[in-house]
Amino acid sequence: MVVCGQKSWFVFIYAKALLKLYEDQLAPAVGPKKRATHPDLYDRLLAAGMQPDFPRPSPALSMAWTGQIFSAALGLLGMLLVIRMTAE
Repeated sequence: MVVCGQKSWFVFIYAKALLKLYEDQLAPAVGPKKRATHPDLYDRLLAAGMQPDFPRPSPALSMAWTGQIFSAALGLLGMLLVIRMTAE
């Protein structure tokens, strides 16, 4: 169970909704980058005065090696497609 501190009720509702969105999307509570645009979910919950019922997880990996290979292959395929379309 999540415990709320002495914050306003709408901050608590916002934090609960944010937690539900992250759970539904299977997004990590702590992202891979230290300097991201938005703070991590865990830090946002703490700032809202909520203590999550899970310990702070280790940062997620940025991309698996299979994702890097897939991205490189997709980039090569796109490059070959552009070269073929412009050669005609």
